[in-house]
Amino acid sequence: MNLNLIKEKVLEIFSRHDLVLYDLFEERMGKEKILTILVDNEIDHVSLEAIHMEVLDEINDDLPDD
Repeated sequence: MNLNLIKEKVLEIFSRHDLVLYDLFEERMGKEKILTILVDNEIDHVSLEAIHMEVLDEINDDLPDD
């Protein structure tokens, strides 16, 4: 997983929504790898879900299949 490439794509999306990226990192939960993206804004869950789907659509090819 290329975190720098993913971060660039996330920053581009966040800039369109006036969001501030607080942190982006990879972690493990059991055997699963988790990509955590922290936002430094207050945002309602409806908007968050729409932005989540936009980010996922953009970075899906950059995520490992395992």
